[in-house]
Amino acid sequence: MNIHFKKMKQFVVSLILGLLCPRPGEATHISESLHQGICLCTNEPNVVVIKNPGLRDSVIGTLDSDKCYISNGGVLHVDGNTWYELRAVGGAQLAWVDGFYMTLSDIKTCNPNLNFTSPINTGSRNSCVIYGNTFIHGHKFQVHGLFCTCDNGLPACSFTGHHCESGGGFYPDRSTFVSNGQICTCSNGTATCKSLDPSSGTHPGDFVG
Repeated sequence: MNIHFKKMKQFVVSLILGLLCPRPGEATHISESLHQGICLCTNEPNVVVIKNPGLRDSVIGTLDSDKCYISNGGVLHVDGNTWYELRAVGGAQLAWVDGFYMTLSDIKTCNPNLNFTSPINTGSRNSCVIYGNTFIHGHKFQVHGLFCTCDNGLPACSFTGHHCESGGGFYPDRSTFVSNGQICTCSNGTATCKSLDPSSGTHPGDFVG
């Protein structure tokens, strides 16, 4: 089954190079928990699947790269790793896989004919999943020397960690953005704002410099 996917390693490289001014769509929005019907795809070859996340010797087999499976809804945190429960094609076999080796994909990748309605409450804030670790909206973490805050599924990162919060969102230090009808600059955790020129064409949440 052929898919288009972003490897987590490539994602981290893009974090370091480009997340001082992130753009929507550069990272996948993932719900605070997986729900039945979400499609996950392997991003590495020979990914080990096990029957019981608590028993490393309960290996069922391995998965090839670029293979996609529907999540059965299970999430377990064991020994610092996040394990997701997968449902094999046909729904016959359940298995668990380390989330580090999985990438969220469009549901049609798993079943192009599936009429799917997401059970995720789109009104809630999305979490960030980095290297198999889940960080809820507003939580802080570090990636390769960068200080990050989860902003509705997108990591807002800088080298200082002095992020600004405005309008429920988080913005990296030294970034300029639009919030609450004003244009703001984040400096050492403090946002300095002024009235927005209506002719600028910018919108709330935009990064403008």
